[in-house]
Amino acid sequence: MEGCKQLYFASTTAIANVKWDDLAMVHLPDNFVRATLDGEDLRILKSSYQVMYPTLDLCQSRLGQVIKKYATVELGRITYGSRMSCRSLRSARVRAAWTFSDGTINSATLEVRPGFVNSFFSHEIQIQGHWTRHIFATMSWYKEHPSKDFYGNPVEVWQDQTLNGGSSTFMPVQRIASKFAAASQKVSDIDSIVVCPVPPRVFV
Repeated sequence: MEGCKQLYFASTTAIANVKWDDLAMVHLPDNFVRATLDGEDLRILKSSYQVMYPTLDLCQSRLGQVIKKYATVELGRITYGSRMSCRSLRSARVRAAWTFSDGTINSATLEVRPGFVNSFFSHEIQIQGHWTRHIFATMSWYKEHPSKDFYGNPVEVWQDQTLNGGSSTFMPVQRIASKFAAASQKVSDIDSIVVCPVPPRVFV
């Protein structure tokens, strides 16, 4: 129960208040694929770390390029999927407070937006002389719709298009607030998805 509270806190509080290297409630599968981050990926990853650790002096050239990519991750007892796992497409839809509408990281507010997980990956950095592991989701975020509140709370309407990358592409998995159910339709003559949050189950 305490672990569930920690995950809820991480997804709903200010980014700088979260202990991101606490992975006690984050579990990865045994299967993974090794991959290498390119220069643009490293720039985005550095942006994420700088928001997560505002006082950390981090040099991009010293960031490790090799990562382990995963198709799923388990937070508490809830499994989230990604595009890497064709059987987990529904569970790849997540809501989180991490991005602004321009694709930059939102560290100022707790506005929750819907997105799609492309994959998960683990990465290590040195903090105060110790190697620490972090787990990220590679995200695609949906664009805001001019008639977002067309159906009323808690249902929202978003464009069936995603933002063109940005620093919010890599998000620590603890930031995930919940999954969502979605239906495609036209709203105000715009191809849209209708989003309904799926409350996370609580295990006692």
